[in-house]
Amino acid sequence: DWTLQRLQREVNPPPPADATATLERALQFAAADVEVILETRIDSLDVVVLKGGGDDVLRWVNDNGFNLPEGPETDHMLDYYGSRSPYFMAARFDPVAAAADGFVSGDGIPIQITIPIDRPWVPLHILHGATPDSAIIEADVFLLTPDRPNLLHGTGLTVERSEWANQLLLDDLRSDANMEWIPESGWFTYLELEVEAEELQYDLAIGVEGNRPSYVDAGLTRFEPTIDQLASFGLHRKTSPIPMPLLLGLLFPVVGFAGGAVAVRRHKNRVRGLLR
Repeated sequence: DWTLQRLQREVNPPPPADATATLERALQFAAADVEVILETRIDSLDVVVLKGGGDDVLRWVNDNGFNLPEGPETDHMLDYYGSRSPYFMAARFDPVAAAADGFVSGDGIPIQITIPIDRPWVPLHILHGATPDSAIIEADVFLLTPDRPNLLHGTGLTVERSEWANQLLLDDLRSDANMEWIPESGWFTYLELEVEAEELQYDLAIGVEGNRPSYVDAGLTRFEPTIDQLASFGLHRKTSPIPMPLLLGLLFPVVGFAGGAVAVRRHKNRVRGLLR
């Protein structure tokens, strides 16, 4: 699905990189206690995947032009997610390229990320970011799992559809680029998030293959409750059919062109571009 962009690049190649700037950037990478796992360009969006501690990641993104604001909220997010994983994704718009491509504030660039994972979860708390506490955050979450999943989250996230995916949907998904892995059957779940920012103190944990969702992954506790405690909450293990990869989609509103951004569809809250 990038064919047209590649042809445009062929007839309008980017200017050659300045050798001195390239060397300086390489030295910055080496000096920082951060491992750059991936660097890529998606339309007018620069994306990097990093491995490191929260403070080092914050220093790296700001030294390299991703302009993540420093302060208590940023420190909280880095600690909140960094305690569970050392991997982060940072993204930023190239305003000149975005304007040349005809983008305006509110437009979005989809990013497809494929990650093998045994215990899936969706980062929602990060949408709070620099958003004022009283602002309403809206997002759509789509899941495709082997069977009906067990979900764990806070208030404000509502299941709107939960059913076996129809064949037309599966065929359409499978026909997209790099989506050949979509199975012949799966359980489709659609959730709508609509909540005041100050109430978004959780993530979405997903229990698949008959497993219960993790309270730690949902951001609700620092330690997993015991089986007896879970029974009091009405959560139990159960058996399920054979496993299948998880399809997960998030639609967030887009943030303009100046800083990093994650896309949000309906409500244009500012969310700077650091995403686990």
